[in-house]
Amino acid sequence: MTKPSCNTPIVVQRIKRNTDGKVSHHFKWTCPTCGAWLPGYAAIHARAAQAIIEAPKKPNVFFFDRVSRGAITLAKASAENGALVVFEPSSVGDTRLFQEAISYASVLKYSYERMPNVHGLCNTNRPLLEVQTLGPDGVRYRYHLPNQELKEWITIPAPHSSAIRDTAGAGDWFTAGIIQCLGQNGCDGLHSATREQILDALRFAQALSVWSCAFEGARGGMYLVDKKSFRANVREALSGREVVIVTSQRRQGRALHSWKCLSPYCGAKRAKDV
Repeated sequence: MTKPSCNTPIVVQRIKRNTDGKVSHHFKWTCPTCGAWLPGYAAIHARAAQAIIEAPKKPNVFFFDRVSRGAITLAKASAENGALVVFEPSSVGDTRLFQEAISYASVLKYSYERMPNVHGLCNTNRPLLEVQTLGPDGVRYRYHLPNQELKEWITIPAPHSSAIRDTAGAGDWFTAGIIQCLGQNGCDGLHSATREQILDALRFAQALSVWSCAFEGARGGMYLVDKKSFRANVREALSGREVVIVTSQRRQGRALHSWKCLSPYCGAKRAKDV
């Protein structure tokens, strides 16, 4: 097995609550202990992308959230092999590469707050399903499928929840919900989806999203709730009832870690290792 050429990216999240009880968060890219820079994002190299393409097992879903030549190469190959290609950008960057990425995307999901003009770049190459997240106002969507088309935006209000502790990662859970419902059979699942199935998929995605907000950290709920309780919480969210979170004390201990230093670049750490 080839040794990775770079370290796994690490981001530190800080959660704050103001005097009104409103929760906010921000991210840091330096170690809170030693101050050294943490490993950041690195685009996949063309050679590595080609090795993935040539692997015998083909994916049902390909997800990417940043544009690079290697990522577009994988998106193109995945689309040609029938995968559901999910593109979730946070910025446009290179317009030419961005539009090329959209041309291979089955699903395009983005934040209207961050990227209000993105849908203007979709006029030439429209994705099959386009989803805009609207923060507390919910989401809106439209689609361009082989057998049906929805040109006008349809808005789904956000589910109500009074147990919001942290919104970090909510968008990721939303995307996971779309993939769970529409991506298990590759792009064929989206091609054959009915109007009701697309709506149900997006509502399920919203339920996962609002559930995740009841925990601190993007994956907090994964460590504190068992599968049975998780499924019950999602059903509550889908039915419009208030989500009641019950955590496991046994699992709470697993979620707590004590880190002396997070950065692989820490000078003190390197000296000690030597």
